[in-house]
Amino acid sequence: MDILEEIYKDHGVGERAKARIQFFHQDLRKKGMTQVGKDRKERVVKKLWFESLNTNLYLSVYLGVLPILKEYVMVFQGSQTLVHKLHDKQLEVVTSFMACFVKAEHLHTTPKKLVEMEFSDKMLPLRELYVGPLAEKLKAEHPQHPIVLQFLNTVKTAYISTAAYMQKKLPLNSRTLQALSALDPLCPFHTNTTPVQAPC
Repeated sequence: MDILEEIYKDHGVGERAKARIQFFHQDLRKKGMTQVGKDRKERVVKKLWFESLNTNLYLSVYLGVLPILKEYVMVFQGSQTLVHKLHDKQLEVVTSFMACFVKAEHLHTTPKKLVEMEFSDKMLPLRELYVGPLAEKLKAEHPQHPIVLQFLNTVKTAYISTAAYMQKKLPLNSRTLQALSALDPLCPFHTNTTPVQAPC
């Protein structure tokens, strides 16, 4: 109850809302729970109440980074033929993702160099890694908290391993995909095609 009262106070929960929550608690108590259900409840309570700082930090990263990857996937789930955009979109998603932890001056380069890039000497300082708005706020409020410091090191490791996986799996340096970019209606201005003289 002490934890509940603290949550009520932090979120300005009124008496009417408290009574409604209490009703739900009483209703849930009537239901029998299997051991699996009890174990699940224990994990949820632990993550949301006792490890809320840790949970909020990681959720912030997921909410900030996953849309970058999702946008790439969504482009190719439609019915249109977009093979001429594949190379550009791969380059875009890799560059956007690497911008979360790599210094900007190392991102404006060729696909070949992106594929071969080593990150050890090109990374942003630990405190400058992109972690999403909520984690940024928590990081500012608890700069030396052990959970925050461990979180930043975990995110750094995750960024490096994910980027290395993308380097290996996405054919950024494929000459075929780069050549297919010439099918783009904007090919006269495309970096992968020979400049075409505009018709008079």
